[in-house]
Amino acid sequence: MSGPQDNSGAESTASELIDQIRTQAQSIIGEGGDVRENVKRLVAQAAEQAQQSGQGLAGLAQSIMETAVETVNKSLPENPNSTLRQVIDGLGDGLAQAALATKMAVSESVANSKSFANEDLQKVVGDVKTLKEMYLQTMTDALGKLKNLTASQVSDLQSHAANAQQSILPALQSAFEAAYNHPVELGKESVQTGLEISKQSVGGLFAAVGKLLQDAGQKLQETAEAAKEEKKP
Repeated sequence: MSGPQDNSGAESTASELIDQIRTQAQSIIGEGGDVRENVKRLVAQAAEQAQQSGQGLAGLAQSIMETAVETVNKSLPENPNSTLRQVIDGLGDGLAQAALATKMAVSESVANSKSFANEDLQKVVGDVKTLKEMYLQTMTDALGKLKNLTASQVSDLQSHAANAQQSILPALQSAFEAAYNHPVELGKESVQTGLEISKQSVGGLFAAVGKLLQDAGQKLQETAEAAKEEKKP
C-alpha cells in the first residue's frame, strides 16, 4: 500500500507562477498604454504553464482580475473604468486564443494519428468546464472589491464582463468538445483506417498548445513591427 503523494513541488510551482503573473499584470496596468493587447499577450504566454501546473485557465483569469483590482485600488489610474475594461477585454481575448489553440492542437493530433494522454485531456475538460461556470462570478467577485469607483461604474464594468463572457464562450465550447471527444474520434479513426496511433506523453497537449500560442504571438509581433516600419517617413 503506497503512502500519501507529495504534491509540495507542484504546489510550489503553481505558487511561483501565480506570483509571476501577478507581478507582470501589475506592471502592465501601471505602465498603461495598450493594456488590452498586453494582457492578451500575458494570458497567451502563461496559458501552457497555468495548465501544466494545475492552476488552469480559470485560476489564471482569477489571478489577473484580482491583481487588476488591487492595482487600481492602490494607485487609481487617470481613467480606471477604461483601464479595467481593457483588462477584461484582454483577458477574454487571451482566454479565447488559448482555447482555440487547444482545439487546434487536438484537431491536428487526430489528423496526424496521435493521441494525447488522458490526464491532459481530462485537465482540459475540467478546466474549461470550471472556466465556463465560474468566469462571470470571478469577474463579479473581483470587481466587487473596487474601492474608488461609484456603484454605477462597478455595475457598468460587471455588465461589460458579462458581454465579454458571451464573446469567449464559443471558443471555450470548441476546446471542451475537442478534448472531450478526442479519444472517441481516435478510436473510430483507427478502426476505420487501421492507422497506428502514436501515444503522446503527459504534458504533450499543453506543450503543443504553448507552441501554437508562441507561433501566433511571434507572427503578431512581426506584423506590428512591420506596420511601425511602414509608418516611418
